[in-house]
Amino acid sequence: MNEVDCIDPIKYRKTSGFDVTKLQPAVGAEITGVDLTRTISREAAADIRAALNAHGVLFFRNQALDYASHRALAELFGEIMTELPNVERAEVLEVRSRGGSREGTASTWHSDGCYMKVPPAVSILRSVTVPPLGGDTCFSSAKAAYRDLSDEIKQMIAPLRYTSSGAFMFGRGSNRFFNREEVERRIAQYPEVTHPVVRVHPETGEPVIYVNEAQSLSIVGLDNIVGQTLLKYLCDRMKQPEYQVRWRWETNAVVVWDNRTVQHYGVPDQIAERHMERIMVAGTPTLSLADWAASAAQ
Repeated sequence: MNEVDCIDPIKYRKTSGFDVTKLQPAVGAEITGVDLTRTISREAAADIRAALNAHGVLFFRNQALDYASHRALAELFGEIMTELPNVERAEVLEVRSRGGSREGTASTWHSDGCYMKVPPAVSILRSVTVPPLGGDTCFSSAKAAYRDLSDEIKQMIAPLRYTSSGAFMFGRGSNRFFNREEVERRIAQYPEVTHPVVRVHPETGEPVIYVNEAQSLSIVGLDNIVGQTLLKYLCDRMKQPEYQVRWRWETNAVVVWDNRTVQHYGVPDQIAERHMERIMVAGTPTLSLADWAASAAQ
């Protein structure tokens, strides 16, 4: 975020003309004054990306996106990923949940795609059908959660890596989003991978906690009990309210979040049908603190 942009500590205007209003100190901002159904100028696109780097998750109201404009928004952040091969609108994941059901709510804290060798950078979720009450989404800053760790803990976890896999993610009887054939395909597609416990954001250089309770299996090289205790400690930090923002969905709302610096949680209390559509943007290989230091030295 440019210093000249931020005169008011809560609300400021980007040079391309839209307003950014911080929703919580640690994470989250609402964007107003931009129409995402129209072609976004290069200057506005750069300002939106800068706002995402600054706040981790961006919220837009009254944006009647269709498939084409949803794709166009995603393309501002990079290459679109394919969710389901060989189907119409292959980039789109339908996120559906029935009233009163936990199924399909993604109700564990997570960052999308940590079971992949190269996880997605950005997710863009738009509302299709919203319940009159419930079904909010919470976001938590992994950057702020890392920042407040003690120096001793930071030093201990700096070199560590954790495991994840498609078998761990999809092989637990889960069919919330996919049929059995698609689950089996994903288990085969995503063998075990490791990622750094502390990841460095490739654009800002900021370190974040990169383990999560939904997709982190074990910590490499640690006794299982010790590793699970450490995973729980780090994952539980994402549940602290001071790192969070909570979004109440409404018709034609759009949320863009950075999977590299925030985690999210779908609150499973919707009283009626909840239907969203998600597109993800490809990321880059995860960098540990040592990786980042080595690349900076080149």
